[in-house]
Amino acid sequence: MAKQESELNLVSKTNLTSVRFDMPWKYIETRQGEYSIPADLERYVDMAIKRGIQPVLILDYGNSLYDGGDKPRSAAAINAYARYATFVVAHFRGRVNQFEVWNEWDNYTGGFRPGSPEDYATLFRAVYPVLKATNPDATIVVGAGVRKGWEERLAELGIVQMGDGLAVHPYNYQVTDDLAPEHCIRALIELEERLRHLTRKAKVDLYVTEIGWPTNIGKFGVSEETQRSFATRLVLLARSLPYIKGIWWYDLVDDGNDPTNKEHHFGLFRIDLTSKSVASGMSSAATFVATHALTLANTNGFDEGVVAIEARPLMGGPRTAVVWDVRQTGRMRVDCGKGDDVMTIDQTFGAASVSPIPAIVTAHRGQCSSRLVDPT
Repeated sequence: MAKQESELNLVSKTNLTSVRFDMPWKYIETRQGEYSIPADLERYVDMAIKRGIQPVLILDYGNSLYDGGDKPRSAAAINAYARYATFVVAHFRGRVNQFEVWNEWDNYTGGFRPGSPEDYATLFRAVYPVLKATNPDATIVVGAGVRKGWEERLAELGIVQMGDGLAVHPYNYQVTDDLAPEHCIRALIELEERLRHLTRKAKVDLYVTEIGWPTNIGKFGVSEETQRSFATRLVLLARSLPYIKGIWWYDLVDDGNDPTNKEHHFGLFRIDLTSKSVASGMSSAATFVATHALTLANTNGFDEGVVAIEARPLMGGPRTAVVWDVRQTGRMRVDCGKGDDVMTIDQTFGAASVSPIPAIVTAHRGQCSSRLVDPT
């Protein structure tokens, strides 16, 4: 219990508003047809809600009572999974309103062999209607995959259209690049465009239920300051796109102490719960986006790390933008000299005038003032 409280206190300290975690089938149905929520999971949900933190529950992983613990593929196992999932949604009705149907079905996550989009579609078609009947207000999200073409195939099968949103895990730590957040968002923009075409929907809501960059030594690792910069920019960029409904950083606390193991070093906090610098960046970005409506101004220069985001204060106030130029290309300046609360963003300017660190620029009485989103 002390560990749960400590972790949730870190979430609150960082100004984050949601946590995502497993609600494993095998722990909830230990005897066929009998269901109960383990005390530690019940307590975690209640403690999170008490702190104003919204839980997102993953309905996932196999149960040895069905299909040998593998992903549910037989009719009997799928029906059993639907009963378990219905129990969880009903149990938490009024407390939890967002659920993800499985986690990385096409991966080895949770054990056993990867599943196909077709397998998953069969499961989702069976479970979605009963979960919505149990709690019509619940958001039932299509589970994320890791293999290329997962999302598009689910759209072709009609699953993206059926769900209340699509979870995605757009990790790109495999490529060392100082524009990793911009590349990530570009990939999400292009994915949403493809899905709109396939589904013929006006927009497709995306839930980034895992994303992060590790700070291990060696392959795939970045410095703590780079991790901080990536997190700050990613939050600002994601909030500027209306179809991205949230980001859940993977993960809150490092999983171990091996300095070369990337899986040990994705956290906002070290294993001893001391803060990495990324926690400050995440907190600063979360505080800013909670009080502003953000709109990506355009994507001219975006692939070079030249970013301009319009930021409208929710409580009213002068014209504001968030800008950065990661590689100091000199392609952008901000001009506030054309009247009260008027701002012009020029992305063809020929001299360096914008910081590589995200800055909030405010226009007032023909003058620009600026401050960093994440003061160092």
